[in-house]
Amino acid sequence: MVFTDLASVAAVPGLIAAGMPGQSAGEESTATPLVHRLTFEPSNPLAQVGLRSGDLINLRELSLPERYRFFTRWWWLGERADLPVARGNSVRMIALRPVRYEFPLEWWLATIGQYWVLIFAGIVSWRRSDLASVRVLALCLLCWEIGLMFQSQNSITPFPLLDAVFNSVFGFFYYGGIALLATYTTLFSGAGLLWRRLVVWLSYAAAAAASIQSLLLVVGAWTALWDVLGGWLSATAVADAIQALPGLLSMASVVLTIATCSPAERARVTWASLPMAIFFGTEGVTNGALSPTVPYVISHGAELVVNYMIFLAPLGLVYTVLNRRLLDVGFAVNRAMVYSVVSLVVVGIFIIFEWALSEWLGGASHAANLAISGGFALLLGLSIRAIHLRVDRTLDSLFFRKRHEDEKAIREFAREAGYITDPRVVIERAADVLRDHADPVTVEFALNNGSDHYGAVSENDPAIIALRARHHIVDLHDVRTELQGEFAFPMVARGRLVGALVLGAKRSGEPYAPDESDAILQLAHGVGTTLDVLTSKDGTGAGELLRSLQELTSAVHAGFRMIADRLPIQDYPQFGTDASERS
Repeated sequence: MVFTDLASVAAVPGLIAAGMPGQSAGEESTATPLVHRLTFEPSNPLAQVGLRSGDLINLRELSLPERYRFFTRWWWLGERADLPVARGNSVRMIALRPVRYEFPLEWWLATIGQYWVLIFAGIVSWRRSDLASVRVLALCLLCWEIGLMFQSQNSITPFPLLDAVFNSVFGFFYYGGIALLATYTTLFSGAGLLWRRLVVWLSYAAAAAASIQSLLLVVGAWTALWDVLGGWLSATAVADAIQALPGLLSMASVVLTIATCSPAERARVTWASLPMAIFFGTEGVTNGALSPTVPYVISHGAELVVNYMIFLAPLGLVYTVLNRRLLDVGFAVNRAMVYSVVSLVVVGIFIIFEWALSEWLGGASHAANLAISGGFALLLGLSIRAIHLRVDRTLDSLFFRKRHEDEKAIREFAREAGYITDPRVVIERAADVLRDHADPVTVEFALNNGSDHYGAVSENDPAIIALRARHHIVDLHDVRTELQGEFAFPMVARGRLVGALVLGAKRSGEPYAPDESDAILQLAHGVGTTLDVLTSKDGTGAGELLRSLQELTSAVHAGFRMIADRLPIQDYPQFGTDASERS
């Protein structure tokens, strides 16, 4: 619960079933607006306080805060819960006693799931904020989570008006987050297809309708300007459909994207969005069954499904991070280990010092002990940076030695390339170094052949234009290009693009680490400069000799393809790694 002391959340036994004795009471509209009929089983605890199944409740007799509390069926512990019951020609007030609510297991599981969603959104925002797809996905999860927190059962305070304000904006965040999942699918190939665009726009319209519906429910419950039961607001098939459509349409948008996007993007879309899409669709269908007008067996079963789904859906996201390796998990593990060890070292040193101080200076005055302790604490605080650096280097050498050795080998060849006198040897050695230390599926050198092409790709290809204009690494998933691979690294000399070094995904399925990408970029620059020097040394220009290298670069690319066909490759999705990103 947000803004909530869990020990102060209260409910009336019999009105709400989960975590309470007895079954929940149903509520039906009547021909008279704001006069509802309560229905419940004879064993319901409400029968013990003088209520009868079929009693009419005149909600006009309640104050604004009391009417809102009855609408949500949640109270702050200690609040009154008087119910105006119409019998015959009179209205009788029956006092109900809200008691402390015992949250069931499924509620706690759902809470854990919500925290998992927040953590996942935070991690992907931190590690891949440069990618539009990551930003949209993180915003989708954050909006949905904020909306869920603003629901009536999740934001309870001693102030009903404050709760109503929070609840009134719930739908705009909640359904807006669901619609953003459809927006996420527009960032992949095939987004221009008519039926995909139609589903996306329908999901926007459905999210807007459901948000307005949730706002009118709260406003009607607070002001009594209209009855919240019936029509398209609640307790009808139309109202249930309005709640269900945003999730179902977003799920349909994800499924259509998986079916029509390029094979290189399919795994990424599936694992990054399908778990939440299935959850949104399931939750939309079950939300209508949570209404008080639905029989207890159905509503309680739907509540269990929703809570367990909130817990299970983030498991797909966690599986994506850990097993499908969307993120550089090694970095997160490294940071966690560093901060843990630093904390242990600092706390251990302080404990040892305090013990030694009590042993050696036990007879000293209190002022002397305080001065020495303060001085040591200050010295330890100033030493934390040095301790952090030492721990960081030690753990790096223990657990990430291979990564650093590979990066060092790539950088060393980038410097050595300038001393090689044969362009063919430069290409062959560069391919060998990348194969041994970067582990790509494919390596391709798309060189400028002097005839308006880089390899087999036109100089007007979007990826080539981006490389020529910015001289930065290009994620090939983000542009429409004929280059085949994960990333293109610019081979630059004298301010012009000599060629593009194109790497495929890693055989291990791991993403390229930021420092590793930077080392490969350095290698590409070194090879580009060397080729430029060697091809212009005899004064004949680069074009003729570079054209003669195409046969060699094609053979290198074909060799990597043969290796890729023979070895099992993990089809892991990649969010991508930009060289500008730093650990």
